[in-house]
Amino acid sequence: VFSEQFKKGGGTITGEQTYQECDQDFKAQLNALKANAPDAILVPGYYSEVGTIARQALEVGLKVPLIGGDGWDSPELIKGAGTALEGAFFGDHNFSAKSTDPAVKKFVDDFKAKHNTEPDALAALGYDAAGLLIAAMKNAKELDGTGIRDALAELKDFAGVTGKISIDALRNARKSAVIMKVTGATFDIFKTYTPEQVGL
Repeated sequence: VFSEQFKKGGGTITGEQTYQECDQDFKAQLNALKANAPDAILVPGYYSEVGTIARQALEVGLKVPLIGGDGWDSPELIKGAGTALEGAFFGDHNFSAKSTDPAVKKFVDDFKAKHNTEPDALAALGYDAAGLLIAAMKNAKELDGTGIRDALAELKDFAGVTGKISIDALRNARKSAVIMKVTGATFDIFKTYTPEQVGL
């Protein structure tokens, strides 16, 4: 999907490499990418490998921006990367633990009190998923699969900690998305996109 949309927007993909979950050495792939002189590298993986990839990219002299997706959203990302991801960007769900929105702040405070750590976007998504289910159950004509499914489909602008959520005819969640920027040991919202802007 990324390749298709990127090319449609006029971008050029200079090379592609793959790796396996739990790999530790990415230098062969990074050197192959370096030979193509890219302007940036998309790493749509999880934080568990991204930190190592970022460090090794610098080690092989590949000093271009790395960009990624919501799999990067974890406090563990910075532990693995050190300063190698400074200024990097990744797409994520519309959530920031730094939000001043009262509902988000309450969620963050309650989460920290219970788990002694700050919630990431996946924790916020789980919270919103439970909230959507509860709202659907309250509105369902029958508490069976069909009744709950139909009630979910009717939910519009549910106020979650990841923003307003509506369920469309294909049962997809329509909601805003954000681009996060890695700054030091934190992630800050760089830009927000509405569902219409992201084509959802």
